[in-house]
Amino acid sequence: MKIQWKPESFTELTRVWNEYWQYAEFKERIINEIELEGYVQAVRSLYVNGGMILKCFDIPYSVGLDYYFHVLTKHFDKTTFFINLFLSESVKWSIPEYKLNEGLVYLPQFKLDASFNDRDCAFQTFKNVLINGGAYRSFNGSEEVANILANNFCEKVFEEDFDNILVFSTYECWNDWFYDVAWDYSWVIINRNSYKLWIIGITDTD
Repeated sequence: MKIQWKPESFTELTRVWNEYWQYAEFKERIINEIELEGYVQAVRSLYVNGGMILKCFDIPYSVGLDYYFHVLTKHFDKTTFFINLFLSESVKWSIPEYKLNEGLVYLPQFKLDASFNDRDCAFQTFKNVLINGGAYRSFNGSEEVANILANNFCEKVFEEDFDNILVFSTYECWNDWFYDVAWDYSWVIINRNSYKLWIIGITDTD
């Protein structure tokens, strides 16, 4: 992606980004595509003591946004980004399950996962969520059905635009919605081209 603006110093980047978070409003997109709902419902039927959260937001554009996404791929403190994201008004009220209006219980430790820039790896990850199942229930459909559900889900989320995708993941309990057992998954997916941001959470317990 071609970057249109670069700061003259780290101080300028910090100033621009701090101003961004003062006014940024992530507008939630209504998810009604059957391809997404089919996958979500299949996951929820397996992770019965927990569930799955899927949210999509429009990222408000700013002159320094593309450069900031660029530095997020480097050796750069990502914690501040996720604190600001999850505590932004529009995001925290869109995900009541996370109880973000009460603040962050734990600092989210998301890491950039470059494997998702490969379509097959992204597909396999979400297919495995189905195939492996939750604490008490296993997927009883065929592998063909799992392939279709995972493929349709990935097509909608990633939009076949893997060169512009940033995926940050953690498999730790970072708020009290997660059970901190063996079935905690969190992803934040950013499309630097369409300026969409996806928040995905899955958990279960025995």
